[in-house]
Amino acid sequence: MAPFAQAYGNFTNAVERLRRSSVKNLGDPTIVAGIIMQYVLAFETCWKAMRAYLTEKLGVEALNPRHAIVESYASKIIDDEQTWLDMMKDRNFAVHVYSEQDARELAERITGRYLPELSGLCEKLKR
Repeated sequence: MAPFAQAYGNFTNAVERLRRSSVKNLGDPTIVAGIIMQYVLAFETCWKAMRAYLTEKLGVEALNPRHAIVESYASKIIDDEQTWLDMMKDRNFAVHVYSEQDARELAERITGRYLPELSGLCEKLKR
């Protein structure tokens, strides 16, 4: 299987798991923790799919998540660079969430802002 096809499959599976977990009650700290964990996995598989797409389809090297986001924006693969940079920042923040309030706020950003971006990218890369 080609690197992009493998990376894309991993990405779409991770987004689907995130989508399923995001319909749960955000008042339950265990659900919130699960959403955050699924988000981290979805983001990791996402930037790797971006990297593989950029390399395989466009001949552009992306060495890290920030570079993949910047190059994806420049290549019109994503529309809102700042939201994607915020997503990367929150992926990094996710391992340092210690309070339930911070976790709930992060889960709300994930389900409200980030999941639609991830889902939209899944559809765009499918074409």
